[in-house]
Amino acid sequence: MCNRFAFACALVLLAGLAPDEIRKGMPPVPGKQRPDADLPTRLTLSIGGGIFPPNYGVVLDGKSLTYRVQTYDYAASKAAETSKTITPTPEQWRGFWKSMDEVGLWDWRPRYDDSRIFDGTFWSVEADHAGRSVRSQGRQLFPGQETIPGPGEIRRDRGPLFEKYLAAVEKLLGGEPFR
Repeated sequence: MCNRFAFACALVLLAGLAPDEIRKGMPPVPGKQRPDADLPTRLTLSIGGGIFPPNYGVVLDGKSLTYRVQTYDYAASKAAETSKTITPTPEQWRGFWKSMDEVGLWDWRPRYDDSRIFDGTFWSVEADHAGRSVRSQGRQLFPGQETIPGPGEIRRDRGPLFEKYLAAVEKLLGGEPFR
């Protein structure tokens, strides 16, 4: 009995006070958020012109994001791509997920497509976080603006819901452009 009690006491002490290196593989401590709890298990975002850049991409790589920008140098007649690694803070992640809940990301349809448009804004989202998952993409049609404009009309704006999504991505990226 004494050995079981000592073992239980040691587990309680380790669970509540142990550094993260010792706690790996242990269940979470009630009331204490794990440092990686805000990280998604998958995040891939893109937006850009179908034919004409700039095009932007974000891919989760461990605890960091790889941010890519593709541009076109018309004077040199060639495409160029730059990339950088961005590591959002836990606060940035929490703010991002709060914004994703506010824009209803988890309920976005798989496809938003104005098939009349061959160029325009193409976008995609793949995210897995906290047991939820979404795969959504679009071509010149956006969540919150699901109806295709009438004949001869082209939608020029993305709507407030999608603009809020874009602003949240840019904030997660530390202010880098994503639109």
